[in-house]
Amino acid sequence: MKTFKLKMVEIDEKQIFIIVQKAKETGSIKIGANEVTKAIERGIAKLVLSATDVSPAEIVAHFGGLCKELKVPYFSIGNKSELGALVGIKSTTSIVVLDAGSSKKELEVMAKEIFAKPKEVKEEAKVEEKKVEEVKTETKKEAKVETKKEAVEVKEKEVETKEKVVKTKKEAVEVAEK
Repeated sequence: MKTFKLKMVEIDEKQIFIIVQKAKETGSIKIGANEVTKAIERGIAKLVLSATDVSPAEIVAHFGGLCKELKVPYFSIGNKSELGALVGIKSTTSIVVLDAGSSKKELEVMAKEIFAKPKEVKEEAKVEEKKVEEVKTETKKEAKVETKKEAVEVKEKEVETKEKVVKTKKEAVEVAEK
């Protein structure tokens, strides 16, 4: 089972197949490169899948650019036989979901994750950076506290040493006076 990583988003191949199955049963799909191209260009495509073993590849090569431009989720997934079996035929180069039917919510969530605006991603990154900075600041504070404790210990030892020196000098003065 393949997992697709898109902009920090992981989408399981199984999720995609489930959406297509539900769309086939309760929504609307079209099969074949020509139907897919028309649906994308008309702006009615909700999800586009193409087989990985299409030959020549130029048959489906334009899907990626069109889908990206129109913000339609697109995956090159499975081979022609697998895509065909998914929709109940021998094989197909591509499938387009026009109406997701009962899987509408899952498809909307997937599309939202895939096409998350860079601003949203930047804001997530800023939150993470802020957390890292907070940890660094906390670590520095702890280090300063340790340094201050060490400095206090050194001062205490200096004071003890000076007290011993003073005591020794007093004793020396007392001995000299006798």
